[in-house]
Amino acid sequence: MVSKIGIACVALVALASVGCGGSSLSVDTVAQPQAEIRAAEEAGAGQVPQAALHLKMAKDQLQQGDSLARKGDDDRASRAYARSKADAELSVLLARHAAIRAKAQQAVDKANALSKGE
Repeated sequence: MVSKIGIACVALVALASVGCGGSSLSVDTVAQPQAEIRAAEEAGAGQVPQAALHLKMAKDQLQQGDSLARKGDDDRASRAYARSKADAELSVLLARHAAIRAKAQQAVDKANALSKGE
């Protein structure tokens, strides 16, 4: 879903946001929520109210994780990143569900229109 170049860019940004202070956070710990947030945005989460809510929560948790990592609180930062990733994943699923549901409704509407034309 997310290109390898995109993941590499996210990883570099993640490293820069955490800093060089000897953090015990892995690159994946920081990069995964960022990649999931991007995936949610690409899936159209901003257009689906519930998905948009979870996308906002994911972004908020990501910011909190970045702040905690800068303060050296890696344990709490790691938990904030995990929450961010979970909210972003849920946002992706909600956006996809809404898109599938809309397509299904279009198919039902089309079938109904065809059956009335008989």
